[in-house]
Amino acid sequence: MRQNSTRPQKSKLIAAAAAFLAVSPLDRVQGASLYREFALAPDSEVEVETVAGNVVIGATTTERALISLEAPGEMPGGCKLETAFEAGRLIVKLQGKQVSRRWGFWHVNTEACSEVTMRLLLPKSAPVTVATASGDVRLAERDAAAKITTSSGDIEIENIQKSLEASSCSGDIEGKQLRAPAKLSSVSGGVKLSGLTRALAAQTSSGDIELAWDTAPSQGKIEAAASSGDVKLYFPQGTKINAKLSGRFGSQPVNELGSDPQAPLTVEAQNISGTLGIYTRR
Repeated sequence: MRQNSTRPQKSKLIAAAAAFLAVSPLDRVQGASLYREFALAPDSEVEVETVAGNVVIGATTTERALISLEAPGEMPGGCKLETAFEAGRLIVKLQGKQVSRRWGFWHVNTEACSEVTMRLLLPKSAPVTVATASGDVRLAERDAAAKITTSSGDIEIENIQKSLEASSCSGDIEGKQLRAPAKLSSVSGGVKLSGLTRALAAQTSSGDIELAWDTAPSQGKIEAAASSGDVKLYFPQGTKINAKLSGRFGSQPVNELGSDPQAPLTVEAQNISGTLGIYTRR
């Protein structure tokens, strides 16, 4: 009887194809969107870099990275998505060329990717670093360290469980359910966060700071400083703090919690002009 020699060959081809898809991007184009998919170990680092355009990062329960580019109309021709693996890290770059657009009677040069949104679904345990020159960043559902830097854009966060470092030259930092230590700064923009449970440091040159804790940390140091702007901190009733308030040209500082020099939780808040206060959550 003649044996079927094609069956082992087919098996090898299927195995080779599966291995290829496990390490190579799978692109799908649908309308004005581009989709790219990677196999990704849960704790692999992910670095995202864009010249222009918004970045939205959420979570997936699979061991894969799903990346999509979305545009309001046709995908700009000068907008290019680059991905690579280096030393176990997934590096994602969105690069765009300068294009001329009509604005009223004038033609202005803008980045081709300025109206593009890049969405990433990543394992919750994957550490993330995002750097963008011009664009908003939204980060949600993270169980690993995250760092966000934008020159011109807002930062929005939600449900962050590990350490967070976020800075914007021109933009606000807002969000809720920040359950991790954090370092936050904005040169020209405000910082407004709720659902806090850990100590953090927040600083802005020109903008308000408003922070609200669901549960006050048992110890540590909370720092909030604004050159020109209000600083308002809200804690649960009965929270024991060692308060250090310093205001120069604004109204008289308010402290509804009082101060205990022996309290293991220190709260330092200061500004040059604007309202300065520590309040009880109601």
